[in-house]
Amino acid sequence: MRVGLVQFPRAPGERATNLIRTLGAIDRAAAAEPGPDLLILPGQCDGDPTGREPTGEVALADEIPPLTQAMAEAFSESIAARAREWGVYIAFGAFRNRDGVVAEGAALFDPDGDVLLECWDRSDESLRGAAPSCGETPIGRLALRFGQTTDQRFDSDLQAADPMLVVAWFDGPDPKNRRGPSAEEAEDQCRALAARWKVAVCAVFPPPVGRGGACAAAGLTVWCRPGDRPAPLAGRGSNELTMVELI
Repeated sequence: MRVGLVQFPRAPGERATNLIRTLGAIDRAAAAEPGPDLLILPGQCDGDPTGREPTGEVALADEIPPLTQAMAEAFSESIAARAREWGVYIAFGAFRNRDGVVAEGAALFDPDGDVLLECWDRSDESLRGAAPSCGETPIGRLALRFGQTTDQRFDSDLQAADPMLVVAWFDGPDPKNRRGPSAEEAEDQCRALAARWKVAVCAVFPPPVGRGGACAAAGLTVWCRPGDRPAPLAGRGSNELTMVELI
Protein backbone atom coordinates (compact mmCIF):
# COMPACT_ATOMS: atom_id res chain seq x y z
CA MET A 1 0.00 0.00 0.00
CA ARG A 2 1.34 3.42 -0.98
CA VAL A 3 0.57 6.13 1.57
CA GLY A 4 0.83 9.89 1.09
CA LEU A 5 1.58 11.96 4.20
CA VAL A 6 0.19 15.45 3.58
CA GLN A 7 0.71 18.68 5.56
CA PHE A 8 -0.23 22.32 4.93
CA PRO A 9 -0.97 25.43 7.05
CA ARG A 10 -4.52 26.15 8.23
CA ALA A 11 -6.03 29.43 9.43
CA PRO A 12 -8.21 29.43 12.59
CA GLY A 13 -11.81 30.30 11.78
CA GLU A 14 -11.26 30.72 8.01
CA ARG A 15 -13.23 27.72 6.80
CA ALA A 16 -13.39 28.75 3.13
CA THR A 17 -9.62 29.31 2.97
CA ASN A 18 -8.97 26.03 4.74
CA LEU A 19 -11.27 24.13 2.40
CA ILE A 20 -9.43 25.52 -0.63
CA ARG A 21 -6.08 24.57 0.91
CA THR A 22 -7.32 21.10 1.85
CA LEU A 23 -8.73 20.30 -1.58
CA GLY A 24 -5.65 21.72 -3.32
CA ALA A 25 -3.36 19.56 -1.19
CA ILE A 26 -5.48 16.49 -1.96
CA ASP A 27 -5.34 17.22 -5.71
CA ARG A 28 -1.55 17.65 -5.71
CA ALA A 29 -0.95 14.53 -3.63
CA ALA A 30 -3.40 12.33 -5.54
CA ALA A 31 -1.88 13.39 -8.89
CA ALA A 32 1.58 12.13 -7.86
CA GLU A 33 3.08 9.26 -9.87
CA PRO A 34 2.84 6.52 -8.86
CA GLY A 35 -0.38 7.49 -7.16
CA PRO A 36 -1.17 6.85 -3.47
CA ASP A 37 -3.73 4.37 -2.19
CA LEU A 38 -4.24 6.35 1.04
CA LEU A 39 -3.78 10.04 1.87
CA ILE A 40 -3.33 11.06 5.51
CA LEU A 41 -4.19 14.73 6.06
CA PRO A 42 -3.62 16.93 9.13
CA GLY A 43 -5.97 17.32 12.05
CA GLN A 44 -8.17 20.43 12.14
CA CYS A 45 -8.27 20.62 8.33
CA ASP A 46 -11.11 23.11 8.69
CA GLY A 47 -9.22 25.18 11.29
CA ASP A 48 -10.44 25.82 14.80
CA PRO A 49 -14.05 26.97 14.27
CA THR A 50 -13.92 29.09 17.40
CA GLY A 51 -10.85 31.00 16.22
CA ARG A 52 -9.50 30.85 19.75
CA GLU A 53 -6.04 30.33 21.04
CA PRO A 54 -5.26 27.35 23.32
CA THR A 55 -5.57 29.69 26.30
CA GLY A 56 -9.21 30.36 25.37
CA GLU A 57 -8.56 33.99 24.49
CA VAL A 58 -10.16 35.29 21.30
CA ALA A 59 -7.52 35.06 18.61
CA LEU A 60 -9.25 36.85 15.75
CA ALA A 61 -10.64 40.37 15.68
CA ASP A 62 -13.72 39.58 13.63
CA GLU A 63 -16.59 37.57 15.04
CA ILE A 64 -16.64 34.02 13.69
CA PRO A 65 -19.98 32.38 12.89
CA PRO A 66 -20.65 29.28 15.01
CA LEU A 67 -19.97 25.91 13.45
CA THR A 68 -23.35 24.49 12.44
CA GLN A 69 -24.02 20.85 11.61
CA ALA A 70 -24.64 21.82 7.98
CA MET A 71 -21.26 23.59 7.78
CA ALA A 72 -19.42 20.59 9.23
CA GLU A 73 -21.18 18.17 6.90
CA ALA A 74 -20.49 20.36 3.85
CA PHE A 75 -16.76 20.41 4.63
CA SER A 76 -16.63 16.63 5.01
CA GLU A 77 -18.70 16.09 1.87
CA SER A 78 -16.23 18.16 -0.14
CA ILE A 79 -13.43 15.82 0.97
CA ALA A 80 -15.61 12.80 0.23
CA ALA A 81 -16.14 14.14 -3.30
CA ARG A 82 -12.37 14.33 -3.82
CA ALA A 83 -12.03 10.73 -2.61
CA ARG A 84 -14.55 9.71 -5.28
CA GLU A 85 -12.91 11.85 -7.96
CA TRP A 86 -9.42 10.47 -7.42
CA GLY A 87 -10.41 6.94 -6.33
CA VAL A 88 -8.31 7.23 -3.18
CA TYR A 89 -8.78 6.64 0.56
CA ILE A 90 -8.52 9.82 2.62
CA ALA A 91 -7.99 10.09 6.38
CA PHE A 92 -8.36 13.57 7.85
CA GLY A 93 -9.09 15.50 11.04
CA ALA A 94 -11.85 18.10 11.40
CA PHE A 95 -14.57 19.39 13.71
CA ARG A 96 -18.15 18.15 13.84
CA ASN A 97 -21.39 19.42 15.34
CA ARG A 98 -23.65 16.80 16.86
CA ASP A 99 -26.81 18.15 18.47
CA GLY A 100 -25.12 21.47 19.16
CA VAL A 101 -21.95 19.95 20.64
CA VAL A 102 -18.77 20.78 18.69
CA ALA A 103 -16.05 18.12 18.88
CA GLU A 104 -12.76 17.45 17.17
CA GLY A 105 -11.81 14.13 15.65
CA ALA A 106 -10.89 12.23 12.49
CA ALA A 107 -12.41 9.97 9.83
CA LEU A 108 -11.44 7.71 6.94
CA PHE A 109 -13.29 7.95 3.62
CA ASP A 110 -13.14 5.20 1.00
CA PRO A 111 -13.04 5.88 -2.78
CA ASP A 112 -16.87 5.86 -2.81
CA GLY A 113 -16.88 8.74 -0.32
CA ASP A 114 -18.27 6.58 2.49
CA VAL A 115 -17.00 6.71 6.08
CA LEU A 116 -15.21 3.49 6.99
CA LEU A 117 -13.64 4.49 10.32
CA GLU A 118 -13.97 7.48 12.62
CA CYS A 119 -12.76 8.59 16.03
CA TRP A 120 -13.85 11.58 18.09
CA ASP A 121 -13.30 13.16 21.45
CA ARG A 122 -13.89 10.38 23.97
CA SER A 123 -14.54 12.73 26.86
CA ASP A 124 -18.23 12.52 25.96
CA GLU A 125 -19.66 9.12 25.02
CA SER A 126 -22.41 10.80 22.98
CA LEU A 127 -19.77 12.08 20.54
CA ARG A 128 -18.76 8.63 19.42
CA GLY A 129 -19.46 8.10 15.74
CA ALA A 130 -21.47 5.35 14.10
CA ALA A 131 -18.37 3.88 12.43
CA PRO A 132 -15.70 2.03 14.45
CA SER A 133 -12.24 3.45 15.09
CA CYS A 134 -10.52 0.12 14.29
CA GLY A 135 -11.43 -2.37 11.62
CA GLU A 136 -10.87 -4.21 8.36
CA THR A 137 -10.87 -2.12 5.17
CA PRO A 138 -10.21 -3.05 1.53
CA ILE A 139 -6.64 -1.74 1.94
CA GLY A 140 -5.97 -3.60 5.19
CA ARG A 141 -6.82 -3.50 8.87
CA LEU A 142 -6.44 0.08 10.12
CA ALA A 143 -6.99 2.01 13.34
CA LEU A 144 -7.59 5.71 13.95
CA ARG A 145 -6.76 7.51 17.17
CA PHE A 146 -7.44 11.11 18.09
CA GLY A 147 -6.21 12.94 21.18
CA GLN A 148 -4.29 11.44 24.07
CA THR A 149 -2.38 8.23 23.34
CA THR A 150 -2.37 6.97 26.94
CA ASP A 151 -5.93 5.60 26.90
CA GLN A 152 -5.76 2.01 28.15
CA ARG A 153 -9.15 1.27 26.60
CA PHE A 154 -7.73 2.13 23.19
CA ASP A 155 -4.73 -0.11 23.84
CA SER A 156 -7.15 -2.99 24.56
CA ASP A 157 -9.18 -2.24 21.44
CA LEU A 158 -5.98 -2.07 19.42
CA GLN A 159 -4.73 -5.40 20.70
CA ALA A 160 -8.02 -7.04 19.76
CA ALA A 161 -8.15 -5.40 16.32
CA ASP A 162 -4.51 -6.24 15.42
CA PRO A 163 -4.19 -3.50 12.76
CA MET A 164 -1.38 -3.11 10.23
CA LEU A 165 -1.35 0.69 10.68
CA VAL A 166 -2.43 3.18 13.37
CA VAL A 167 -2.99 6.81 12.41
CA ALA A 168 -2.81 9.00 15.53
CA TRP A 169 -3.73 12.69 15.48
CA PHE A 170 -2.46 14.66 18.47
CA ASP A 171 -4.84 17.37 19.66
CA GLY A 172 -3.48 20.83 20.21
CA PRO A 173 -1.81 23.20 19.96
CA ASP A 174 -0.38 22.74 23.43
CA PRO A 175 -0.71 25.98 25.45
CA LYS A 176 2.47 25.01 27.31
CA ASN A 177 4.41 24.55 24.06
CA ARG A 178 3.10 26.99 21.49
CA ARG A 179 5.92 26.16 19.08
CA GLY A 180 4.82 22.53 18.98
CA PRO A 181 7.19 19.55 19.13
CA SER A 182 10.51 19.77 17.32
CA ALA A 183 11.20 17.32 14.51
CA GLU A 184 13.31 15.20 16.86
CA GLU A 185 10.63 15.22 19.57
CA ALA A 186 7.95 14.22 17.05
CA GLU A 187 10.10 11.40 15.73
CA ASP A 188 10.81 10.16 19.26
CA GLN A 189 7.09 10.12 20.12
CA CYS A 190 6.22 8.27 16.92
CA ARG A 191 9.00 5.73 17.49
CA ALA A 192 7.77 5.16 21.05
CA LEU A 193 4.19 4.56 19.89
CA ALA A 194 5.33 2.10 17.21
CA ALA A 195 7.32 0.18 19.83
CA ARG A 196 4.45 0.25 22.35
CA TRP A 197 1.73 -0.80 19.90
CA LYS A 198 4.03 -3.10 17.85
CA VAL A 199 2.61 -1.75 14.61
CA ALA A 200 3.38 0.88 11.96
CA VAL A 201 2.31 4.32 13.20
CA CYS A 202 1.58 7.57 11.41
CA ALA A 203 1.67 10.36 14.02
CA VAL A 204 0.13 13.70 13.03
CA PHE A 205 1.11 16.72 15.16
CA PRO A 206 -0.62 20.14 15.23
CA PRO A 207 1.00 23.33 13.95
CA PRO A 208 2.69 25.90 16.15
CA VAL A 209 0.66 28.96 17.15
CA GLY A 210 1.92 32.34 15.99
CA ARG A 211 0.88 35.85 16.87
CA GLY A 212 -2.85 36.40 17.15
CA GLY A 213 -3.46 32.66 17.18
CA ALA A 214 -2.60 32.27 13.48
CA CYS A 215 -1.09 28.99 12.33
CA ALA A 216 1.41 30.31 9.79
CA ALA A 217 3.23 26.99 9.50
CA ALA A 218 2.09 23.45 8.87
CA GLY A 219 2.10 20.74 11.50
CA LEU A 220 4.28 17.63 11.35
CA THR A 221 3.50 14.12 10.15
CA VAL A 222 5.85 11.27 11.09
CA TRP A 223 5.83 7.63 9.96
CA CYS A 224 7.58 4.80 11.78
CA ARG A 225 7.58 1.01 11.93
CA PRO A 226 8.61 -0.88 15.08
CA GLY A 227 12.40 -1.04 15.25
CA ASP A 228 12.92 1.26 12.23
CA ARG A 229 14.01 4.84 11.87
CA PRO A 230 11.15 7.27 11.14
CA ALA A 231 10.50 8.11 7.49
CA PRO A 232 11.17 11.67 6.22
CA LEU A 233 8.85 14.25 7.76
CA ALA A 234 5.97 15.95 6.02
CA GLY A 235 5.24 19.55 6.95
CA ARG A 236 6.68 22.54 8.82
CA GLY A 237 9.42 23.73 6.54
CA SER A 238 9.82 20.38 4.78
CA ASN A 239 7.86 18.61 2.08
CA GLU A 240 4.11 19.11 1.84
CA LEU A 241 3.93 15.50 0.64
CA THR A 242 5.97 12.45 1.65
CA MET A 243 5.25 9.04 0.14
CA VAL A 244 5.84 5.84 2.12
CA GLU A 245 5.20 2.17 1.41
CA LEU A 246 3.39 -0.15 3.81
CA ILE A 247 3.96 -3.77 2.88
